[in-house]
Amino acid sequence: QLWQEAVGRGACLIGAVTFLQGFGALVQFSATCTDLLVTFAPRVSRSVLTMAAGIVLVPLCLANELSALRYSSAVGLIGVLYSVLFVCWRAADGSYAAGGRWHLATRVASPLLRCDWRSLEFVGIMNTACFAHLNVPAYWQAWRRLHPSTDSPKELLRGFRRVVRISFALAALLYAAITVAASRTFGGGTDSRLLLMRYAADDRGAVLMRAATLVSVIGGYPLIFQAIRDMACTRLLRPAASLASRRALSLALLGSLVSCALVVDNVAKFMSLRGAFLGALLVYSMPTAIALASLRKRGGDGDGGTLGRRALLALCAYGAVSSIAGTAAVLRSL
Repeated sequence: QLWQEAVGRGACLIGAVTFLQGFGALVQFSATCTDLLVTFAPRVSRSVLTMAAGIVLVPLCLANELSALRYSSAVGLIGVLYSVLFVCWRAADGSYAAGGRWHLATRVASPLLRCDWRSLEFVGIMNTACFAHLNVPAYWQAWRRLHPSTDSPKELLRGFRRVVRISFALAALLYAAITVAASRTFGGGTDSRLLLMRYAADDRGAVLMRAATLVSVIGGYPLIFQAIRDMACTRLLRPAASLASRRALSLALLGSLVSCALVVDNVAKFMSLRGAFLGALLVYSMPTAIALASLRKRGGDGDGGTLGRRALLALCAYGAVSSIAGTAAVLRSL
């Protein structure tokens, strides 16, 4: 709607990119579940584990409202917090350093801010870090229902903005903590596996972290799924479609996600490619394009003046360049 009102045409473009980004995130989640389940059931084939994870997700994906997912989301958050604490703990106790219990002979010391072609892969992964575009309207509606109807719209909006800012700030701190702690623990190296797969098999804390991550992935899966399902329902079903039709579409969508996850054998590379190709456009280029179109419609440069307009143009250009360069870097490393 924002794109349609500001740009006036091509609204299907941002809808398609947003849907594909969400679809890719869920394929990544399914593949991550498989990687984690393999560590607990190494004799079971990956395809069987992927389908088993899809079956577990069925009741969660059939939920109609976000409020029905509050308990699974809370459990998932607990899993994330434990994982962050564990990674920081292992970085501090030296278990994987020289002379430690699980010292890695292949550990490579390297600066945290080293820049090369692989850095673009990392940037691609970071483009997927704060992906909440799909659920913003649903979050806003849930926020309105949680507060008395006597609250003024301005008060509701002010509170919502405060929660969003705090949430993004906390997420950024968690990402920074894990990045620094992981670099301290494993150094540079060339291991392209997910971080949680690099810890020793007999590290009980790591085993618990994998289980906690599995729970957090399952808890977060239906949040994104509900959003892309609603987008699909808007395009494919009538406004007064029955509950049975919505559930049938949900099952078909989940089946297609599981099918795609069956062919993903390296989650980290898939995440980098998704973030580089789609994430950069969705995070940088498309929002700034909306802002620039809005400025043109108002016939001025807005509160930021010419400097603000140039900053938006630079950010939009950065998103396009980052998308091209990041995608090339990931494909180069395959």
